[in-house]
Amino acid sequence: MKNKAGIICISSITVLGDLLLSLKFSGNLLSDAFGFLLAFLAAVLLLFVIKYIVSIWDKLNFKGKKILHLTFLFLSVLILITTALFTAHNFSCYAAQIMLSVNDVFLPFVSVFAIALFLAFGGKKVLLKISVLTFPLVFVVIVFMFAFSVQFMNIKYLLPHKPINISLLSSFVPLLLNLSASAVPIVFLGKEQKGKSLVASYLLSFFVFILSVVNVLALFGSELAATLNYPYSVSVSTASMGEIFSRLDGFFYAVAFFTALIRIAVCIYSAKEIALSFFCEIKANFFNFTIEKRKEMW
Repeated sequence: MKNKAGIICISSITVLGDLLLSLKFSGNLLSDAFGFLLAFLAAVLLLFVIKYIVSIWDKLNFKGKKILHLTFLFLSVLILITTALFTAHNFSCYAAQIMLSVNDVFLPFVSVFAIALFLAFGGKKVLLKISVLTFPLVFVVIVFMFAFSVQFMNIKYLLPHKPINISLLSSFVPLLLNLSASAVPIVFLGKEQKGKSLVASYLLSFFVFILSVVNVLALFGSELAATLNYPYSVSVSTASMGEIFSRLDGFFYAVAFFTALIRIAVCIYSAKEIALSFFCEIKANFFNFTIEKRKEMW
């Protein structure tokens, strides 16, 4: 049960990752709504497809299976490393521009990547424990910031004024690519879990994501949100708690850091484990090939 909760938490944070930092709007409310919904549905479908292929792979037997298997392993490592680097760069740009007000992204990039490496080489148990502690806090903070943004919201911004058009793709494609990159580490970490646990992580992430989207749209509307580089971060800066906190930016800084950090660490850990499997299979295949050649010689 503990492991199941850990997988749900770590998968949810992996899905969120830098999602709120890379949130983009098209300027059309209906296009944004359907684009975001379709992206999550497509990502869940992709997750099931990958998980199904992994579950039946050992039972399949056909010519060229070994080469195809090695190709899949290599591509998985490539996707994971690319995702880790992209997430680190995306967070570093945000940290440099918004959090630190500097132009150089080198320091935040090296810092977050170094910490992620440390966590990744700490092993799966370390990542699971940190995720179990972090995700509930992230969840509460997002709900908390939404609650204190309500007073600034305007319901008219949530009413559609334009029909759905091709701008749906500008909401759908970036989100789907971001979510799809999370499928590989999630399937790898949750390969022993049933599909329901992984879907639960997507549902939790979708709830957090929708709260964030509504937070932005109800404050600015889709047209204004489409002009902002970090629309959710800007929306959070309008939230207040009277005399206690004038702004809640610091809470989102923590959310952005920890979600990005864990996603990078999960990708590095998964890439390391898959790479080890890749080289072990290469070694085993080479050893078997050598033995067969020696038999032929004799």
